[in-house]
Amino acid sequence: MENANLVYLWPVYWMHYLSRGMGLNIIFIFTLLSATLALALPNFRIIRVAVAYFYLCQVSVDYAEGNVGHASHATLWIVIILALIPTWRSRQHYRIERQRVLNYFFFGQVLVAFFYFCSGLWKIGTAITQFAMGEHNAFQFDAVSRILAERLLVGYDHNAGPFFISHPILGWLGFWALLMWNLRY
Repeated sequence: MENANLVYLWPVYWMHYLSRGMGLNIIFIFTLLSATLALALPNFRIIRVAVAYFYLCQVSVDYAEGNVGHASHATLWIVIILALIPTWRSRQHYRIERQRVLNYFFFGQVLVAFFYFCSGLWKIGTAITQFAMGEHNAFQFDAVSRILAERLLVGYDHNAGPFFISHPILGWLGFWALLMWNLRY
């Protein structure tokens, strides 16, 4: 079977029993179907939970293939929060219902800000540790160009890589601008 070398995570463990193409088609079709139904019928929480589950399946398939990334974490948590938003039960308690929904949106915004803050804090902590150990670190002007050069050497395709390698100060300034953006919360 073509899935023998993949280690599927628990949301998509069932893909071990199917071909990879069949499993991806199932995930794609049900994600599209549940998302369309959620747009048409937003008051049905079970449909929103289905959207969150199938998005979790997509992320799980990506990570089963050996990818280790963080691009989907914030989106996944926002989808889960949107799935858990309470449904409007009555117009009689409109203010209470509205406040409950707004609390979920507020929590989602706080969660995204927390992710970015932790990301920036981790980068600063790593840079300080590397600096203390005498390693290359984010405080050096050629930090980004070194990272890009290393990734290009191992086969990653990066369109802007050669530019930032030849102009290291621009990469360094961009990195620190992004870091300050992360820490602004």
